[in-house]
Formats: sequence, C-alpha cells, structure tokens
Amino acid sequence: MMAARSLRSGSMKATFPSKHLTKHLENRSSCRYSPFMTYDKKTPQRHRLIYIAFSAALIVLQSTTGFAMEFIRAHEPQRVEPLRVMTPRFELDQKEEHHFLSKEEMESSRIEIRDGVLYGAKSEVPLKSGHFMYFLTMTNELYVLPANYHEGRGPEGRIFHSSFDLTLDPSTQTGACKMAGEMMIRNDSVHRIFVNHDSGHYRPEFEKTKLVEDSLRAAGYAGEIIRTQETW
Repeated sequence: MMAARSLRSGSMKATFPSKHLTKHLENRSSCRYSPFMTYDKKTPQRHRLIYIAFSAALIVLQSTTGFAMEFIRAHEPQRVEPLRVMTPRFELDQKEEHHFLSKEEMESSRIEIRDGVLYGAKSEVPLKSGHFMYFLTMTNELYVLPANYHEGRGPEGRIFHSSFDLTLDPSTQTGACKMAGEMMIRNDSVHRIFVNHDSGHYRPEFEKTKLVEDSLRAAGYAGEIIRTQETW
C-alpha cells in the first residue's frame, strides 16, 4: 500500500497517495484525455489506465448530458403567451351591439376533425367551404363562424373575435385566447385551409398562425394548410 505524503501551503494541507499524483496535479499540460488529469513517462501504467478510463467516462457523461438537455429543450412544450383584447377598440365595439356568444352558441360553432376532415361539432356532414372568422382557445379548441357575422348579419347582432371568449369579463375587459383571425376553407373535393392573423380585437403577429396549423395537425387534419398575410 502506498505511503501518504503531505503538501503544505500556509495553513492549508492536502494529502495524496503518491509522489506521482502530486506531480500530475502540479503540471496539467501533458494530459491528452482530460483537463483534470495528467501523466508523464514516469507514471505507473496502472495509473495511466485509470486516468484514461476516468477521462473517457467524463467525456461520455458530458456528451450524453449535453445531448439529453438539447433533446429536452427541443421537445418540451413551448409556453404560449395569451392574446389579450385591445381595450380601445373593444370599448368602441361595445357601443355597436357587440354580441357575446353563449355556451350553447359556442358549442354550435366548435370544430371537430373526423377522418382528417373538418366538421361542426353538432353536424354529421363536413363543414361547408367558405370564409370564416376563427378563434383558438388556450386549450386548443377551435371555433368558427361565417365572416359576414362581423358585418352585423349574425342572428343576435355583430360578432367579433372577442365574442368567442368565454373568459372575457365585459366590465373589466379581461380574457385571453391563443390565436384569432380569418380562414378561407375549402372542404369539398380539395381539402385546403388558408389561415391569416386578421383580428382587430387581438391583433396577433403573423408568426402565431403556426399555432393554428399545429393545432389542426395535432387533431388529425389531413388537408393542406396555407398560412398567409392576405386578408379577404
């Protein structure tokens, strides 16, 4: 068994198992496997093997840890900031017979995807092609109504994107959604959706249309999805 020897520096004391290890810790420039271990020609073979094995293990551990962290970051759910109602516009629209949808009306406008095709939640036939305003909730539920409801042609008055927001308190104007805009839907022989970010109440950025595409794909929509900045 090796005899221990000590190094003194002021009041600090360190104990090492051999003179070889002491020399190695003082001069680290000769190590080709790890910045933490060194050896030279006088180092016993068994020490070299230990250093090589330990250094290799460190390299593998660092590489594996780095890969694992990158994988986690790449696959972890991205936090989505909710869209808020733009107060000045909302206050103005309240004076124009703004209609808030009831839970029953919301359910009638909810979209489901069956066999890769868009359906109304309460309908047995595919959704008809047309121009729609859409509202995507924070829980990825998609609601649509004909865009002309915004022009006052709805059964109860004017419909805005904030009309879909069941979390919206008219008195405090709080509420949120994941995305709002307009859709041009083809749901006949060709299944295609054009999605934009045209919402005066929420004013989302165009990049957020990707949230709609991701939501549709996750729900099983099989048609083509085209994100566009065009308005209709």
